[in-house]
Amino acid sequence: PGTSEQEHVVKAAAGITFSLFLTNTGKVLVKGLQDKKITHISCGQQHSIAIDEQGIIYVWGYNGYCRLGLGNQQDVLTPKVVPQFAGPQDMLMGAMIAAGPSNSVVVDRQGMYWMAGKWKNTGDGSGGQPYSNFRYMQDIMSVACFLSFMTQAEVLLRACKMKFVACGGVTHWALAPDEEDSGVMTVCWGQNAANGELGLGPDEVKSSTKPMRNVPLIGIDVFAIAPGQNTTFFLVHPNEKYSDLPRHPAELDAPDLCVVCNAEHGEDDAPLECEKCDRPYHLGCLSPPLTAVPDGEWFCPECTHNPGAPVGHDEPAPLPAVAQPKPKARSRKREEDVEDDEEDEQTSRKRKAPAKKAAASKRKK
Repeated sequence: PGTSEQEHVVKAAAGITFSLFLTNTGKVLVKGLQDKKITHISCGQQHSIAIDEQGIIYVWGYNGYCRLGLGNQQDVLTPKVVPQFAGPQDMLMGAMIAAGPSNSVVVDRQGMYWMAGKWKNTGDGSGGQPYSNFRYMQDIMSVACFLSFMTQAEVLLRACKMKFVACGGVTHWALAPDEEDSGVMTVCWGQNAANGELGLGPDEVKSSTKPMRNVPLIGIDVFAIAPGQNTTFFLVHPNEKYSDLPRHPAELDAPDLCVVCNAEHGEDDAPLECEKCDRPYHLGCLSPPLTAVPDGEWFCPECTHNPGAPVGHDEPAPLPAVAQPKPKARSRKREEDVEDDEEDEQTSRKRKAPAKKAAASKRKK
């Protein structure tokens, strides 16, 4: 307000009955933050946390279970500085923040993970024994930073490298460098995570009160996590391990004929399927045409032009198919058998580009 330049929202966060917005100039329309340049915001169900460009942490809202980390349970109506991260030591200022339903998380400039409030149901950190101030989570060090050949001093040095943090309904997440393979290590935990939201695998435990490495995500280049009440979503950089993960839905509702010519050319010229959307293309129908099935993953022109588009993006209506004579009436059992046969036949025609280390075909056969 009061300026001719239009500001743009770059981040948003929401609680049960409220929302926060952060603009590209660092503004959050909350009393008490007018002259602060905020860099990140996060909301729990009934509280909020923000960090400014200097690394100062601000908290406000409902303070049950000491979720604001101020040493008491008094509600705070306007943003209040957390003294623990207010200096004067620069490396103890805040770098990252996250808010769960009844807890708050701060990662300082050393990469150390601190938590306040109620983050589990029993024991230390539960509703009966919440963390009244931000407390360093020692258990993360043993998961994300310990190797058998390392000394305790080396462990302490490596413990300070958190890259990302997030909180869900009952889950907690952190990303740290995996120096063994120069990748990313995904660390997770959460008591009473009964719906598979930790993603530890079908034959593994569903919940954990202590941080543990997410083994199914080893080799996956995760860079952001969005945990919900009973689900977790990940943003990753595509790589070979990512391509091997199961997909959902397992089968996409993609056309069976080439989307360019809408015709079959026989098994010798079976269409090539896009790795992302599964839409088929004849090699000769592409522009420029291909002379052979490419090695590695292959993406159609639409997915290449707009890689961030959701699967099932809008596409031109296919050419009308030639009218077929209406089949005679037949029993439901016979119809189901024929439909299954046709479905199997269509599936058998599919082909995909062979992976770099595997020669599996990707054509529709």
